[in-house]
Amino acid sequence: MDYIVDQNEFIVETIATHTEYLGNAIPNESLTCPMLSEKPKIDDVRMKDAKPKRDYVRYTVQDKVRFFELKIEKCMTTSAAAKQLGIHPRTAYRWISQYNVCPDSIFDNYKKVGRKCILSEEHKTTVIDFIDANPSATVVEVTEHLLKRFHDLKVSRNTVNNFMRRERNLSLKKADFHSIERNSPAKIEERCN
Repeated sequence: MDYIVDQNEFIVETIATHTEYLGNAIPNESLTCPMLSEKPKIDDVRMKDAKPKRDYVRYTVQDKVRFFELKIEKCMTTSAAAKQLGIHPRTAYRWISQYNVCPDSIFDNYKKVGRKCILSEEHKTTVIDFIDANPSATVVEVTEHLLKRFHDLKVSRNTVNNFMRRERNLSLKKADFHSIERNSPAKIEERCN
């Protein structure tokens, strides 16, 4: 069998490239191949910037007084008075609702946060009376005295010590027990020599 080399029996011409075909194709006809269609960049999703959280603002009593002067004396709306003073409107509405409940409470100091003190006024006077009677008392003795006097009280030495240091400005030293022989004249002389 003989082979014919370098002879073209069929002449092949390029009619159109694949890209030209896709460009000329009608969009409805190309449903058979949906992955070839590209979305224009105009349809891209636009992301919005997240709003940063507002900083915590502590308003003074003077700010509250100025706000209520505008609100009551000049008959301004709550939001207008707040906007004029630079106060957040939600804060102003909260002040108005507090004012409607109890007019004097709006100017009180801020609420205390945290755990309430275990020691009541009666406990505190007992501690002070005990220290006045026994100036050389230790924290352990003061705590034991409190526990004997008030059976339902559960208090630690740290709590009593913190109360005495912070609220009453009392500082008690811990008792350091040592033997009598330590300060005997013979031992002192022995240390010096």
